[in-house]
Amino acid sequence: MRKIIMKTLCVCVMALLALPSGGGQCFANIDIVGDLTYRFNVSPGQEVRGQIAIRNYSKEESVQVSINQNDYHCYADGRNEYPSPGSHNRSNALWMALSPRQLIIPPDSIGTFEYVICTPKEESLRGTYWSLIIVEPIGQERLQVPDGSKEDMAYNVTTVFKYAIQMITDVGTSGVQEIQFIDKRLRTVEGMPVLDLDIENTGERVIRPVVWAELYDQQGNQAGKFEGGRRWIYPGSSCRFEIPLKGIKPGDYKVLLVADGGEDEAFGAQYALVVK
Repeated sequence: MRKIIMKTLCVCVMALLALPSGGGQCFANIDIVGDLTYRFNVSPGQEVRGQIAIRNYSKEESVQVSINQNDYHCYADGRNEYPSPGSHNRSNALWMALSPRQLIIPPDSIGTFEYVICTPKEESLRGTYWSLIIVEPIGQERLQVPDGSKEDMAYNVTTVFKYAIQMITDVGTSGVQEIQFIDKRLRTVEGMPVLDLDIENTGERVIRPVVWAELYDQQGNQAGKFEGGRRWIYPGSSCRFEIPLKGIKPGDYKVLLVADGGEDEAFGAQYALVVK
């Protein structure tokens, strides 16, 4: 998963006039060493241990970071939700212990924290369970009300960089892998047709399908194969795949949509498509 960039608006209300008090400081000098996705195959009662490293690229300043947890859901309409740990029945956040919860990393150095995942001893566990570890620099500059502005409103915009690390646990090979093509829409971007395809995970296991579209003309000849990328889709979540139909001519087509999730699981659907 890519790092999350969240913008926080810090406002001190003094009156009706808004006066900027100067830009905030953002900490872009840290990075996660290695992957941002960890996936484990576990059995009930099994314990998994490991560590994650954070690099401070600054040559001059130490950086303090916090390590926290959130649950995660994403939806095809663009929504991303980060509720509290343990908010749904497929969260593994409460299975996990992190230590330490704060780190001070010296300049040009690497700091580490450890995780321990204790899978519950419950034979009823099936499919995939997941959550996020959030790594965030702390001590960012907050609002300082300018001198002499007591009758005004001052505000400060601070850009906060957070890294989200996906922690995925699959209970053996249990759980059904199932998806649905829930919506499709053809639009034009800079003169090129783009097919938006919304896919929902209706099963019990996470899936990371490779998605593509095959177009056939009225004579059954293939007009092209067009790729839509690959994304993680958790149970109960959905994602939108954008499939550029580069070079396709206006006309009537049959489109075969394929989502290949690996593990001997591929899903398909066929529709009529009119490109104008």
